[in-house]
Amino acid sequence: MLSILTILFIVASCKKSDPYQPTTQELLQNKEWKLSSLTINPALNGTTDYLNGTMQPCERDNTYFFANAFWSSFSLNEGTDVCDPAYSNYTGFWSFNSDTNVMSFYYGTSSTNITFFNMTVEGVSENVFTGKTTDTITGNIYAKTWAFIRN
Repeated sequence: MLSILTILFIVASCKKSDPYQPTTQELLQNKEWKLSSLTINPALNGTTDYLNGTMQPCERDNTYFFANAFWSSFSLNEGTDVCDPAYSNYTGFWSFNSDTNVMSFYYGTSSTNITFFNMTVEGVSENVFTGKTTDTITGNIYAKTWAFIRN
């Protein structure tokens, strides 16, 4: 009887291991994302809704895809409303630093026209991710908060 109770105690006290939790980078990569919200602070041109107040409609339906690996490619694909057919798709490279939660992007149309920016990832799940950037526009510093949904 004692041995049965001992076995039951051991089985009951065994903690099941948690299922695998993907890393932030794994949650971001190999998915298509669409910008769902972009706010700016302080207000620009009288609005904090940068997505709907400042961006052109042809920019609002763009999607973003992040390939996997340390320095991997990403693509920005114009949606059905194309701003400029000559630049309907942008490609570049991205990386994620898990120590600082910073995504870095490099892209451009030629080797002399390279754009670089960083985004601090605030939160990420299977279907949503948010981040923050800062921009200097006409000499003023603006904080932008980005929200993306899985497309």
